[in-house]
Amino acid sequence: MSRHRDRTLSDEGVKLYLEGMYPPPPTRKKLSQFLFSCFHSEWDDKVASVVDACRQSTKALYGELWENDSDVNYLHDKLNSGITNTVRIILSNDDKKVKIKHIMHNYRFFLDVMRNAFETNDHQTAMMMYISLTHMTINRLKFKRPKKSSRLFEQIKKSYGDMSSCYSKHLIGLISRSPDTSCEYLPSLIACSTLLDTKPAFKKLGHNLDPETVKGIKENLNLLMILCYTFRGGSQKLYSMDGTSAAELFELSNQVRSGNSPRGRLFRTKKQYPNLEWQKNKIFGKELETTSAYVTNNRQD
Repeated sequence: MSRHRDRTLSDEGVKLYLEGMYPPPPTRKKLSQFLFSCFHSEWDDKVASVVDACRQSTKALYGELWENDSDVNYLHDKLNSGITNTVRIILSNDDKKVKIKHIMHNYRFFLDVMRNAFETNDHQTAMMMYISLTHMTINRLKFKRPKKSSRLFEQIKKSYGDMSSCYSKHLIGLISRSPDTSCEYLPSLIACSTLLDTKPAFKKLGHNLDPETVKGIKENLNLLMILCYTFRGGSQKLYSMDGTSAAELFELSNQVRSGNSPRGRLFRTKKQYPNLEWQKNKIFGKELETTSAYVTNNRQD
């Protein structure tokens, strides 16, 4: 007995019924695109587009700084607007009600932006995201942070230092980073503003760098400003908008509701809860005779 499997449909039948119904055999290009899509998502595309826009905006800020004769004072409002408006975006869900799940989504997105910006040497964006994500109005909220967040924050702190030292670790690294024509390495303007600012507050705070080191850093910064001069005027709306006040940010943070909070959910009316301890008292619910004339407000003769 032959074990050969009979054809289920003739060549003519295949031509009439199935031709054109199935796609042609995949090419090598199609296979590579499929494999790429398995490890790449729309989330990655959005993160990449934001990181690229932020990078162009950082270059624009450096170009504008050179246009204003390295006067960093006019940049303070822009840098503050960038930070506070980022915090506002994290704490909002457009015009809809905000829940913890929206905060978690926004937090994870901007954490990825910070990581990508740090890895691509856009340290202005990376530091802005770090300050925004660790802002008081976000830290006060109780939600599950991504496991990688603590490791990334520690990496940022180790690389930049903190405000108490005017981010001197980051500034010292600028000496060995001579700018190139492609402007691959973009220092943080937030950190550089502590070096260029002449206000007494920054002088008192101090970065503890010797004059020769400061001179070398400023020379590299001036060269970077010249290289980025053609990008001026292209900064994001994030920087040009008015900043969000601390009171507004606190109010946004205070309006966030947890999905597990009793205030944010309805209870079933038919559910019977166990009696409370004070309800187990034998005289609970019984009418007792009044023993005082002052309680009933009736005069006794």
